[in-house]
Amino acid sequence: MRTVPVGISMMVGEFGLKWDEMMAFSVIGSLPVLILLCQYRDL
Repeated sequence: MRTVPVGISMMVGEFGLKWDEMMAFSVIGSLPVLILLCQYRDL
C-alpha cells in the first residue's frame, strides 16, 4: 500500500510517462477530498 503521490510517481516508465494512467490515478485520488469539501462547504 502506497500513498497517492508515490503511486503516481511510479507511473514513469522506461520510455516515458504513462499520462493516461497518471491522470486516472490523480482523479481517483482527489475524489475523497472533493467529496468532503462538497459536504462541509455549507457549515
